[in-house]
Amino acid sequence: MKRLIDVSFAILGFMVFSPLWVLIPLLIKWDDGGAVFFLQRRLGRYKRPFFIYKFRTMREGRVTRIGRWLRRTGLDELAQFINIIKGDMSLVGPRALTFDDVVRLGWDSRYYIRRWHIKPGITGLGQLYAGRSAHHSWLFDQTYLKQRSTLLDIRIVVLSFMMNLFGKAPVRAWLYRRSTVHHRRCENWQCWVTLFAARKNRPLPQETEDYTLYPWASALALSLSIFQLGESGGGTIVQQARKSRIDGIDPVYCRAMALFVEEEHRHADILALCVQSLGGRLIGNNWTARLFVLGRRLMGMRLKVVVLLAAEVVGICYYKLLALHLPQGQLRSLLEELALDEETHLQFHSAFLRMCTPGFIHRLAFKVTWRLVTFCAAMVVSLDHRHGLRALDISLVQVWRRWMYLARETEVQVIRRQPDYNFLRKVNLEYT
Repeated sequence: MKRLIDVSFAILGFMVFSPLWVLIPLLIKWDDGGAVFFLQRRLGRYKRPFFIYKFRTMREGRVTRIGRWLRRTGLDELAQFINIIKGDMSLVGPRALTFDDVVRLGWDSRYYIRRWHIKPGITGLGQLYAGRSAHHSWLFDQTYLKQRSTLLDIRIVVLSFMMNLFGKAPVRAWLYRRSTVHHRRCENWQCWVTLFAARKNRPLPQETEDYTLYPWASALALSLSIFQLGESGGGTIVQQARKSRIDGIDPVYCRAMALFVEEEHRHADILALCVQSLGGRLIGNNWTARLFVLGRRLMGMRLKVVVLLAAEVVGICYYKLLALHLPQGQLRSLLEELALDEETHLQFHSAFLRMCTPGFIHRLAFKVTWRLVTFCAAMVVSLDHRHGLRALDISLVQVWRRWMYLARETEVQVIRRQPDYNFLRKVNLEYT
């Protein structure tokens, strides 16, 4: 498939740039009368040598007048369409290196062997961001090998065409500025790893208090058992994060996500203790759990995090309201602890979604998706937990108002470039 696309683009390139194929050789001949093409031995796929074609830009060790223009626009590499037709190169891929380049860079060891599994390209990430260092070039090659797709190839080709039109320097400067802004926008995931790791070994209660004599015990036990079932899953999202091609997801984020899932499992253990203290039984299945599992199988990474964020809003709202209507004791303290953890989880998922919504269209798509998901979640909570709420004399209107306030403020924090989570403090003050 990639070979078919390469040949098609090469033929299209010959047709689109046909005036340049006539003009450039004439200008080279007019400038110094020398050869039109420059041939150099390079290493291709599996380090097989081939001769690369370029329009000549130098004579006797100096860049010619026409060569200076060709290099600035990148048009000297237009001749490499010949290599694509011959099968030596691809349209997009790592830079084609000489044997001396490989030895000088130290890229002849087994550590770099993956680089030689694909054909070199006329353009690529390394070529677009050239000029930093050999280490950066290797990182760009690694990124392309990991994330390569037809869509990425098209983006690289479009950016390369912009370089031909406007010159390498201004387009490359724009790319550097854009990558710097993205780096600033990306979250420092290491701080989340540190936080979750520090809370990992918090002890669980060894004994539970007895709440079975309260009239609301059985209804509340059933409600909490539903939450317990929801908190006990989530392992697949870690695997999906590790395989994700979303820009900004790195091994540190995957580690933070794994620790988040472990903390969710701790929540499941706490809820199991709560159900036990109420004299209830844990359930193995529920219609909302089945619906949630089915939905997760159909969702991408971003949508899964949106659903997780909605679940954190549910947890903050529900656990705090329950604790407010419970007597002082172990059960109330455990639910308060869960609510505080959910506030941290809300900020963690908000940081990821804020990274994924850099532009107006992304933010608009998030708004629509978020409001739809939160509405569905509110309906599920109203249906699935109505008996527990009624037993503690908590009205659905009260739940709905607090839920909508939390959902609205969370949406603002995802869209806002400088988040402010004071609304959580306000909720805590109202609760107190």
